Amino acid sequence: MLEPSPLAAPHLQSGSVLYAAGDYEGARLAFETALAVQSDLTPALFNLAVICRDLEENEAAESLFGKVIESGEIVAESQNNLGLLAVRREDYDSALDHFRQAIDQRNQFPLAHFNLGTLLLRLGQWEAGWREYQWRWQTPTFTPINCPQPQWNGERLDGTLLLHTEQGIGDTFQFSRFIPMIRERCRRVIFLRPEPLDCMFPPEQWADEIRSPGEISLDSFQAVLPLMSAPHALKIKLNQLPCRENYLTPERR
Repeated sequence: MLEPSPLAAPHLQSGSVLYAAGDYEGARLAFETALAVQSDLTPALFNLAVICRDLEENEAAESLFGKVIESGEIVAESQNNLGLLAVRREDYDSALDHFRQAIDQRNQFPLAHFNLGTLLLRLGQWEAGWREYQWRWQTPTFTPINCPQPQWNGERLDGTLLLHTEQGIGDTFQFSRFIPMIRERCRRVIFLRPEPLDCMFPPEQWADEIRSPGEISLDSFQAVLPLMSAPHALKIKLNQLPCRENYLTPERR
């Protein structure tokens, strides 16, 4: 990638600082100044495109990302952003194409895989969608449980599974419908959930042991599963979705 010239570099750096501080207009001016000094400075062009994306100046953003791609630099990131812009205008076929082109450019691109998975799930393409959604753990937004045990793959487990919630309470309620299916395949299940939800998950109904987040002995389980990975591990199809009514009932105290 072309290095910024000594005259352009301060403006590029200033733009990055201003953008991080939320001063989009100040950042825009700094990047435009950098380009006025060095017209082929692709990072400044890319950053301008990101500002337009954030400000929902969608046509300008698409044009700028296209110019970045033409330069042959920062291609994967630009394709991923074009995918996001296509989702914004509900052009899902184009979005899928852009996300896949981003992955073709750089296969180990977690954010593009995650965006592709999210869109595939929205479109009802569950098998591929849940597979791509697994990449969420390699994006900065998600922090996996730090343990050496493998993630459970849905096979019979003659041991203990550590099943833990993730993301929001609503997701926990939605995905807890899969817990009975998980228990059928595991000899024992420890369910790790936020303490405020204890009234929703009485131990006798939901797991062999219910725990709140905290230190857990590594020798107490043999595999781990994030709750929202259950459909992927179980290889759930739409016609297999558990739909039993009232599967969650608050425990009266």
